[in-house]
Amino acid sequence: MSLLIINFIERSTNNIVNFFNQKGLNVILQTTEDDEPMDIKILGVVCTGSEQLITKKHQLLPDYIFDLNVPIFCICFSAQLIVEKFGGTFSKQKMYKETYLDDDTLV
Repeated sequence: MSLLIINFIERSTNNIVNFFNQKGLNVILQTTEDDEPMDIKILGVVCTGSEQLITKKHQLLPDYIFDLNVPIFCICFSAQLIVEKFGGTFSKQKMYKETYLDDDTLV
């Protein structure tokens, strides 16, 4: 089984790959232009961040990752892309605000 990482030119991608390799996971590193990996059992998908701005023309998450029926973990820029894909909205905040769940867990 493999972990699929969709790379948006994040500087820390090598650290992410090394982390999962150290945990014994096979990692497939792809860009948004690469074709879906065939005949490989995918355990989950990690989509990296980027220095791109969501408000400008940008790459999209590959549609096939939503058909894999596996967990998808998106970091920063790619999290904004997934919000946009499913019709959500977001805006730039002027300052950081801590958000808590009902059980006082910081999110």
